[in-house]
Amino acid sequence: MIKIIEFAQESHLSPAQWIGLTSEGKGVYIRYRWNKLTVRVGDNPVSGNVVYEKNHNNHNLTTNELIEILSKSDSININKKYNVSLQNMSEKLKYIRNKM
Repeated sequence: MIKIIEFAQESHLSPAQWIGLTSEGKGVYIRYRWNKLTVRVGDNPVSGNVVYEKNHNNHNLTTNELIEILSKSDSININKKYNVSLQNMSEKLKYIRNKM
């Protein structure tokens, strides 16, 4: 099971996007576009492994709705405390990418 320990919303527009970190220090990229929610994990999360992909009928997906959806997943455990600043999250992901 993938455990997302912190994340921040990167974009509210289409596509809605979030970035985050797993408990193992991997980057997380979450994207919602055309009713499809995709979660990728990896050192470069934008091109990382797809760990969740499913169609949802939400017109605009909010962070609270994202948490509710992923909380029901068998493959993802998401920390409901997501109030991480986007700048801090971006810096952490940049550090992970530079370690490669």
